[in-house]
Amino acid sequence: MIWPFIDGDCLKWTPKKTADTTDMDTVGCYGPHETEVLTQDWADRDLEKDVPYPGKDALVAKWTDHCTRLFLSDLVTVKDKENVLRFWVLVPGAESWKLKTQNGYRMSHRLVYCFIGKADGSPLTDKAMADR
Repeated sequence: MIWPFIDGDCLKWTPKKTADTTDMDTVGCYGPHETEVLTQDWADRDLEKDVPYPGKDALVAKWTDHCTRLFLSDLVTVKDKENVLRFWVLVPGAESWKLKTQNGYRMSHRLVYCFIGKADGSPLTDKAMADR
């Protein structure tokens, strides 16, 4: 799982267990959009090393804590955000984590993403996050 997003990007896509991740277009944040990228970061920066997969539960626990702190911070500016919004944490799976050699390059995909969107599933119509 690796997508070319940056913090604050707005998307016409909502994380779901069966969601198609090939159609995740960015859109303007001042019109209807389903989610915003709260943050993305590397779960492990040794991308060219064969590092053991820590397990989905361990990754989710660590990054849920991190995303919760960001969600509750001044970064998310929506009033009553704890009731109006929700967030999702997407972590790499064991297969993405594995070190692979392709065209002579060693690589792995170890990005974690936090997305925010409306708790009721309706579209956001304005930015939910402060400019960084």
